[in-house]
Amino acid sequence: MSDNEKRSTDKEIHLVPPLTSSNAAGVGARHSDSLPLDGVGGYLDICSISRSSLLAELRKNDSRLQDLKDMGLSHHLLKIAEAIGYEAFITLWLMVGGEEPIRMRMPPISKYRRFQRNRLIKKLAAEGMRRSQIKKYIKKNLCEDVTRRHIDRLCSKFKVNQ
Repeated sequence: MSDNEKRSTDKEIHLVPPLTSSNAAGVGARHSDSLPLDGVGGYLDICSISRSSLLAELRKNDSRLQDLKDMGLSHHLLKIAEAIGYEAFITLWLMVGGEEPIRMRMPPISKYRRFQRNRLIKKLAAEGMRRSQIKKYIKKNLCEDVTRRHIDRLCSKFKVNQ
């Protein structure tokens, strides 16, 4: 192999252009007299696929998921496996259905959202925000109507201006 060859795979050999006076001065933007090669390097003009949709597509095409389907796993569990990926699903399965299987019921996600909202209300009250401002803030940012009484109950331990 000569000095200007680069082996990136065993399938094909890529030749690295020899160092010349035009590209010896520097790299990147410091090249003043060299033109970029067509179709090489640079940034993509657009990216039409998001990272999450790409990952979802890769997970969906994972052949190991077909094994789960072939063994007769329920539709709900297959949807979970597709969403989180094979490895994460197997880890979950080992934790829940291992040597000592456990039965569990997932609470609705609304319970977690309510917990987060209430914690935000308490934080805003602790920072000194008025209750009327908290009500407006929650409406604007979370698109939820909370009653002043609810805010009062949550903020009762804070001395908040009304």
